Amino acid sequence: MKKVIRLTESDLERIIKKVINEQSTKPKGFFEKEFGNVSSAKTYVKNEDEVDTAAFKMPEYFKPYIGLVVSETDFTKKIDDIAFGGGKPILKIGDLRPAYIDSKGYDPQHHGFQGVRAQVNIGNRSGSQFFYYDCKEKQWKYEDFGGDNNLMDKSLFNQKFFDLGDFIQSKFCNSYITKPRLEQA
Repeated sequence: MKKVIRLTESDLERIIKKVINEQSTKPKGFFEKEFGNVSSAKTYVKNEDEVDTAAFKMPEYFKPYIGLVVSETDFTKKIDDIAFGGGKPILKIGDLRPAYIDSKGYDPQHHGFQGVRAQVNIGNRSGSQFFYYDCKEKQWKYEDFGGDNNLMDKSLFNQKFFDLGDFIQSKFCNSYITKPRLEQA
């Protein structure tokens, strides 16, 4: 025997929202991976013999963010000891560039850029890791090159890193550089 249950419109909305929220939850504390198919303006080649980076330089409003410390630093240890050994590493923004997901037929000159690639320097001599801010998904992604995934933990980053993402979304993602360009006659 089946029961008939009556639901109000607000009950139905609440149930639907709950189901959607449960389906879209990602593990807390970790970045979503992007598997190394991000290309930035630095490597964009217009012709085989001409590298055209002048047209795709990072906008001036990003200059103040270069060198920004985006981690909670631990000054009780030397930087060489911190690099993932015992403590939080000092993380700084080393570079920001317009970026796009590299796929066949995608040309940023005609389609616009899809996000920003950030180089995060780890300490003084410990290397760097790349992150990609995806304008469409409005989030940072970790570029995974098959190496160590120590920087995937969001707790290593301070609020300044996520504020930078908000700034990219509001200033860069809605700018002319992310919009498709009309074919030149």
